[in-house]
Amino acid sequence: MHKQHQCNGGDATARCDPDTEGRHVTSTVSISNLPGAFDSTFLRTLFTEVGPVLDCFMVNGEGSDMTGRGFVQFTTTQDAEKAIQQKNGFPLSGKNIVVEVANVQAVVFGGLQNSGVAREVIRQAREIGSVLSVNYPLSKEKMELYGLTQDGCESNAASILFADVKSAKSAVSCLHHKEVEGVTIWARPLGAEEIVKGNAGEESCLIIDIVKLSYSFEVFYY
Repeated sequence: MHKQHQCNGGDATARCDPDTEGRHVTSTVSISNLPGAFDSTFLRTLFTEVGPVLDCFMVNGEGSDMTGRGFVQFTTTQDAEKAIQQKNGFPLSGKNIVVEVANVQAVVFGGLQNSGVAREVIRQAREIGSVLSVNYPLSKEKMELYGLTQDGCESNAASILFADVKSAKSAVSCLHHKEVEGVTIWARPLGAEEIVKGNAGEESCLIIDIVKLSYSFEVFYY
């Protein structure tokens, strides 16, 4: 059980869309009980049998260990539903894999001026909810992909994948506009197919939407 985390990140909750509470990422499926030797290449090959795969990745554990869990994003919700019907219970190396609708949410944190600030933000994020993976620092390409560069965000950023939407929303509420080691950081969930942006250049913009898993995570543990 995670410790209760005091929220003092401004009025971020006031701008949350209540309709997103508990919504699922219907074009993305979560796969668990995978064999330890399974990697993202095998995962893509297996699920391409169902339909076009937009992206996929495996969740790493400590060191180089695999957790037996991965995610696949299809181009359509129909293919995601087909994947659940066709692949749930599919036997692999003596195991029956579990395929279900993904209920995960990624949050991007910005204003991380140095690794010390980033380390503390990641630590606090882990206290708030279950973290599957962390990508820090975001590359220039990913900053552009997520629309951060266009929004005027220039300092280092990190993306954190939470195991559930509730934890991600709590992280935004708690950490958005919070001062960490003398630096005011901002937080916002990564958007889905239709990203709703704030004003250009406004770093404090807050976006609540379903996560789009069109990226690969480089996992760091602190």
